[in-house]
Formats: sequence, structure tokens, C-alpha cells
Amino acid sequence: MNEKNLKEELERERQKLSSMINEAMENNRPVLENEEILKQSRKVDALLNRLQKQRDRGQSR
Repeated sequence: MNEKNLKEELERERQKLSSMINEAMENNRPVLENEEILKQSRKVDALLNRLQKQRDRGQSR
């Protein structure tokens, strides 16, 4: 996946995570105990790691 597509996917997943957190807070539900939010957060982290690795490879060339 190229960097542009990865950035776009990362932004979509970040927005989804933000929406999930906002909804939980509005409903007075604990964010850190919500498995779906934690799963989405890990997904965002993985995308960030992929993007960083891709950038690191690009700089070493």
C-alpha cells in the first residue's frame, strides 16, 4: 500500500476511533473497558507503525 492510501486509511480509522470514544463518553460508559474501542485503538496503532516503517524505508534509500 502506498503512503497516500495508508494515510487515508489511517485518517478514516482515527475518525472512527474518535467517534467511538465520543459516543462512549456521551453515554457515561468507561472508555478503557470497552473492548471495541481498544480493538480500534490497536488498529490505529498498527497503521501508524506501518506508516512509520514505510517512511523509514524511504529515508534509508
